[in-house]
Amino acid sequence: MFVELIPLLAGRTVMITVARLDDRTWSVNVIPTKKNEDENAALTIPLSYTGTPEELDGELGKQVASYVEAQVFSGWLKCTTQSA
Repeated sequence: MFVELIPLLAGRTVMITVARLDDRTWSVNVIPTKKNEDENAALTIPLSYTGTPEELDGELGKQVASYVEAQVFSGWLKCTTQSA
């Protein structure tokens, strides 16, 4: 999961929270901060994933990779359209 975060960590802090909801269910939140005040707030929407520890082990890395890809693409798209 941490390797998947590398592109998102470029120039920003990412907070990760883990909460135990009950005996079998946990919630994990990946929360990126803004790089600067002008950055689009949509690029800081958190990823929240809830499941058993086994589900988190099996799926969270894939979810984080997909989330980071969408965030990086959105940031790239914004930069591209602003320079056009």
